[in-house]
Amino acid sequence: KALELIEGIFSFAFYDKKKQIIWLCRDHFGIKPLYYSLENGLSFSSSQDGLNNYICEPNKVNSFFSEKGILSYLQLGYNLPNSQHNNKVKALLPGHYIYHDIKNSITTFKKWFEPSTKDRYSNRDPKISHKSILTNTEKLIEKIIKEQSVSDTEGSIFLSGGIDSTLIAANVDKNYVKKAYTIKYLDKKSNDESYIAEKVARDCGLELSIFEFDFFNYDIDKAADRQLKITKYPFANSTVLSTDFLCQKASKEGIRMTLVGDGGDEIFGG
Repeated sequence: KALELIEGIFSFAFYDKKKQIIWLCRDHFGIKPLYYSLENGLSFSSSQDGLNNYICEPNKVNSFFSEKGILSYLQLGYNLPNSQHNNKVKALLPGHYIYHDIKNSITTFKKWFEPSTKDRYSNRDPKISHKSILTNTEKLIEKIIKEQSVSDTEGSIFLSGGIDSTLIAANVDKNYVKKAYTIKYLDKKSNDESYIAEKVARDCGLELSIFEFDFFNYDIDKAADRQLKITKYPFANSTVLSTDFLCQKASKEGIRMTLVGDGGDEIFGG
């Protein structure tokens, strides 16, 4: 029940010293990483590197490569939770927790969250109008974005021409976030939405900085190396390069927190 009270994203371990029990918990949609292994007992880490270094002997990591994990990456561009590169390592599923009894060496997996599969629109109360649904959704978006705007340092927005970041710009708390950053693509004009970002920033009262980005003249090797050191996890999405570029620019201006619209497409069709 405690997990249901937590808002936001998380992954954590809780150790009950008296009862000799460990709880491993992951957030609703698995945004925060949490990996575990049952090789010689329970071990866990927020990165695969941490577990590889713990459960594998030096210079023998390659012997644990998983064919299933490699195929998953080559087919999808990322790994499924139970198809990691190391066959001794698994990712805790989203909305799940592990209950590990150290004394009796018993490990139990439980699901604590599952999204509703009901068609809420077709089964809704006929007294609730379409306008009311939109109004309530707008209030919820505004509340969440304002909560996420709070920071102990100056914040910003990575702004594009899409619905996702535009929703953030329109509802962000201007007491904490006053700047926005966007990219002007030089290699492919059809990808350039900087002119839309300019209009959004102007209408929302944000100070916008536009940086020109040329995909084919960017140091991909260094960018990939930087990102892999951060994520500790390979994924085949070229937008990581432009994001890396924008992060470098924002960081040089002293920005340490930024809001992005990743994940909004699935809900709002951005």
